[in-house]
Amino acid sequence: MKNKCAQFGLFITIFFMTSSLITASDLFGKWRWVVGFQLGGLIPSEEISRNINATGGEQLIGRLGNCGIFGGQFGLHNELLGFDVFGGFSTNQIEVKNEFGVDFPNHGSELGIVSGNFYVYPFHRILFDGKMQPYAMLTFGITFFSVDTDNINDKERYSPLAQGFGAGVKFEIDTNAYLDLNFRKYSISSSGSIKPFDNIQVIMLGLRVEI
Repeated sequence: MKNKCAQFGLFITIFFMTSSLITASDLFGKWRWVVGFQLGGLIPSEEISRNINATGGEQLIGRLGNCGIFGGQFGLHNELLGFDVFGGFSTNQIEVKNEFGVDFPNHGSELGIVSGNFYVYPFHRILFDGKMQPYAMLTFGITFFSVDTDNINDKERYSPLAQGFGAGVKFEIDTNAYLDLNFRKYSISSSGSIKPFDNIQVIMLGLRVEI
């Protein structure tokens, strides 16, 4: 709870730090459609699920190791604010092993995420005449995946909620085209046998077009 409040407080602080530069045209003008594709690396550091093997008695543990992630975004942005929807998938499946390190193959799926993202561009187009625009971001969404850590009911589907924060910078490479480099940190809530975990880190590079 403290982490969530800190994330929201940081976002609001950045927003109000820019308030002296805000004009009506920043808030209501020059909104553009944004379409983009992103790929990068996903760095989870905690187990996702743990349960008792119904056929062996030992513990089965599900983890998603370091892997790639790819996805797309669609939304509306202007010089100060932005909102978009991001959807992405991990390139690897959740790995399930018992407490002694023995693999249980085909017991996990890829991890998917759909999130709504809120942006603040604190420097507007001040830096290098808008060629480089840093931003802060809050993200709220849902994850979906399947995992079997009881070895009796096949893979069970889960859809825990996700929330987090991020930061990035977009670089103009052509008229209405940008490279987007960003970092996000997600916290995932509990769902059934799924444990809450709050240290999924994602680094992505993407191409976005603003129309």
